[in-house]
Formats: sequence, structure tokens, C-alpha cells
Amino acid sequence: MLDRILVERYGLADVRLSPAPHGFVAETYYVDSASGRYFAKFVKPSLGAVTIAPSLPLLRELKQLGVDQITYPIPTTDGQLSVPLGGALFILFNCVAGDWVFDYPFEPYIRLLAEIHHLSDRIQSPLLRETYELAFMDDLRAYCKRLWTGAFDQEQEKALATWAVDCRDDLLRTMHVAKETIKQLQSSEHVFVLTHGDAPGNIMYDGKQIALVDWDMVMFAPRERDTWFHRHDARFLPLYRQFVPGYDFDPTAYRFYLYKRYLEDVLGFFEKILSPHSSDEVKADNYRQLIQDCDGWLRPLMEQERAEN
Repeated sequence: MLDRILVERYGLADVRLSPAPHGFVAETYYVDSASGRYFAKFVKPSLGAVTIAPSLPLLRELKQLGVDQITYPIPTTDGQLSVPLGGALFILFNCVAGDWVFDYPFEPYIRLLAEIHHLSDRIQSPLLRETYELAFMDDLRAYCKRLWTGAFDQEQEKALATWAVDCRDDLLRTMHVAKETIKQLQSSEHVFVLTHGDAPGNIMYDGKQIALVDWDMVMFAPRERDTWFHRHDARFLPLYRQFVPGYDFDPTAYRFYLYKRYLEDVLGFFEKILSPHSSDEVKADNYRQLIQDCDGWLRPLMEQERAEN
């Protein structure tokens, strides 16, 4: 089916698809054709229209404003930026050279991030604006209740239930702090800029140049939506202040995005590990990532934030 779309809607010839790295929300492919290589994304129904579709004109606009180090959608032969498929979306992007890495030159990355923030006033495309809502919380509470009270036979599911019970007080406290932080943010004013939402985890690097990819959750929001990742990196502020003089982290916005990331990641791992469609290998890999990311990275940052406040 996807082959036919690429031929009929995009005019490509000699199409060959191969799997590409992906996260929680989409199937992704490399597309090799007679005219070159592309990157394709098949987005699940519930996310496409709400978050990803509005980002596509924005990416074309950034490209027109001279930001070349990004992915941007390739139009169909009739000028559409995506192809709807029963509530899902198929999107074809340019293919960025290099590998998806976490070890990349820091200064060019900060320069690119600051450039995108700086262009916010020139953006014409309508985009979502941060409302500080956590729409996923009911799902997270339901998974927590299931893990706290249920019985499990599969190895990683049993390990996850033990983890959830051991972390119950911490999870409840984190949910409460997030709720109170939202109240503070919704009653205050913040300058909004164009933000990616997960920039440091979506860098492609070919040994010469970086590129920022995966713009599924782009929105206008406080700078902390992008900068919170670097709160404890001594290199960050001196570099970023070259482009945004006087900038400092807003502690409330920082807390919100830190706690949101933790809760979102926990839910994502719960879903993968408890899914009847996940293989034992996928469950094991996601449990390993849960321990690595939530216990090894995010929870220590939350403990440090609480100690400082």
C-alpha cells in the first residue's frame, strides 16, 4: 500500500522501503527511489491530525527562512504535505545525512536551537500553544491501579508491577507536584517561543553537520520546553546567552517539563510492557529503558529539584 502511495501520490519510481528507527507514535521507513532517498512516517490515527499535521507547514516555513538543518515534508504531486489513511497520516520527508546520535558537537546544536527560538516572531503558520495540561494522566492512573492491584505471569510484567508498587508513593507525589505546578503556570505570564520539545534526543550527525529531526510535537511554549534538558550542563548558559542575553531558567517551568517528561515516559513504558502485542524481547527492552531513563536520569533530577526548592 505504501509503495503505491509513493508512486501514485508522490510520483516516485523504483521505490524500495526499509525500516528506520522510530519511537512510540509512528512507523518509519527509509524510502529509496530513482530520484534519491527519503524518510517516511506512518502516524497512528489519534496523533496525526492533532499534533503532527499542523507542524508540516511550519517545517516548510522554517526551510524557507533559511533553516536547513531540519527535516521538512515533501509535497505530493498536487501540493499536499501528507496523505490521510483512515485517520492515520502518511508523510514523506527529506532524508538527513548521518546517524541518530547523542554524542554530537554541543555548540552547533545550541546555535541551531537558539536560531529557531529567535525566528518565533516571523512564523506565520498556526500552531498549538502550551496550555500546561497533562491529557494523559487518566491513562497513567489507570495503568498504575492495574499494576498496584493486578497479578502478572510474564517476567517483565511481574518486574514492572514490583517497580510500580515500590515507586507508588513517589509516583503519587510526582503527580501531585505536577498538578500544583500547572496551577502556578496557568496563573502567570510567560514569553512563548517556537519549541521542538525533545531536541537533544533527535539529532542526526554526519561527522560534519548536525540536523534536528522529528518535529511531531512542535508548539509555542516557554523556552524551558527545550532548555530544561540542559539545566545542569555548565556549557549551556554561556553559549545560549550569546544568542539570548540574560536568559536564566524559570524554576516553575523547568519543574513542569521535568515532571511531565518523567510521567510521560513512565506511561509510554507501561503501555509497551503491558501490551499484548509486544513480544517478550520488546517488553524486556522497554523495562531496561524504564530503569535507565526514569530511575537513572529523570528521578535524580527531580530529587535534586526538590532539594533546591
